[in-house]
Amino acid sequence: MALIACPECERQISDKAEHCIGCGAPLTASDLSASAPVPTFVTYNRSTDTFTGTKALLARLCSQAVLDLKWKVDNIDETSGMVAFTTGMTWGSFSGASGSVAQMG
Repeated sequence: MALIACPECERQISDKAEHCIGCGAPLTASDLSASAPVPTFVTYNRSTDTFTGTKALLARLCSQAVLDLKWKVDNIDETSGMVAFTTGMTWGSFSGASGSVAQMG
């Protein structure tokens, strides 16, 4: 068994599955043969200033960066690659400012 990316939602699923467990999309033989290997770690390209990895891996990396700044992670959605957070105290707000980061592309 190998993990592949769902052609619809890009969630990691078994190559033996008939449907995606995330979005329910049916998998065809062409989906299985055309799938590229799923990355197991995040890479950074200095020349383009971009990170590459699955949405789940990028969401975990982002949430760790937020925690390293001593901010609060409010929500992590690994399926969509979105992380919502609240900063520490700012000039405009004693309770901090809310923000979110989402994967593009």
